[in-house]
Amino acid sequence: MVNDSSGPAQKAISFAALLRDFREARSLTQQELATAAKVSVDAVSALERGRRTRPQPHTVRALATALQLRDADRMALLSALGRVGDVALDMPSRKLTPRTPSPPSVEVVGRDDEVAEIAAALGTAPGRLVTLTGPGGVGKTTVALVAADAMAAGRPDAVYFADLTDVTESDDALATVAHAVACAADTWTGLAEHLAGMSALLVLDNLERVTACGPHLTELLTASSDTVILATSRVPLRLRQEP
Repeated sequence: MVNDSSGPAQKAISFAALLRDFREARSLTQQELATAAKVSVDAVSALERGRRTRPQPHTVRALATALQLRDADRMALLSALGRVGDVALDMPSRKLTPRTPSPPSVEVVGRDDEVAEIAAALGTAPGRLVTLTGPGGVGKTTVALVAADAMAAGRPDAVYFADLTDVTESDDALATVAHAVACAADTWTGLAEHLAGMSALLVLDNLERVTACGPHLTELLTASSDTVILATSRVPLRLRQEP
């Protein structure tokens, strides 16, 4: 019987072994690599054990940079994930472009007051964050999109939407938000620097699984005083920027 080693499990093991080999060749501990790459030590451990098999592009890029890998070694790391030719490790910064879904085509009945209240709250002061809370299925996303559409006239080139439904780690939340605003930042500080001076509305949907990234949102708003964030979550974020 021929043993096919090209399946997903083998790729994950190969990536895990390769990452560990690169780290040990540079005499780094997992903690030292995590610190240099600005990721959690748990993330490094999970990758080396093969428990995390689909790392985000920004995580792989950060690890490769921290390990000071040559181009050939970077490609080997990608190849182990089955992503040869992927540009994830060398993605240049791009100009911000709006990435917000269209609001629902059906009429949103009885929510006009809510939409007006949201717009008023976001417009009260710069650097403001408004969180729509409630159980799943009550229409938080719908109201957020309608409110974002209503506010788009005042921010015609800077309304962005990030769906965090399946995100559970702060590092992955960073990657999702950075992708939404077409930014290649590897850190929250880098994303904050990218947004500095912008007058943007960030719609962050379903934040309840990554409330730990709340302080990073404060960092974004502090760096860009004209930016506002409209979030949806099943639980409050309890940040000082929330009204």
